[in-house]
Amino acid sequence: YGRSVVKTPSVTLNLEIGAGARESKLRETRQSRTEPLGHAGADLSWTISSTSKFGETLSSDVGSKATVTKSITSLTNQIVGNLASKLSYTATYTNPAPQPGVVKLDTETSVTLVYQF
Repeated sequence: YGRSVVKTPSVTLNLEIGAGARESKLRETRQSRTEPLGHAGADLSWTISSTSKFGETLSSDVGSKATVTKSITSLTNQIVGNLASKLSYTATYTNPAPQPGVVKLDTETSVTLVYQF
């Protein structure tokens, strides 16, 4: 179920909630496990100016065996015409960690060149 809770010319905020299932496969044992889960998410988009846009996507999947929360923050800037740059930072937190000794938080930083059709 999703709903758009804020919708202005410069800002949109969408929220969602639902239920589902997750299947995970362990690399070492090749065993798979399925678990029911609840999902919640939010998507924010803010047009800062005619050439800049900020975005934030947040989601959390809460299961009986693990919770995975993910945040994606981005900034897109028009360079010229249809060409833009996008900076983004993604953080994924898994609790408990998938295996002993594995870090619970994964991060990714990216710089992307975007061509819009």
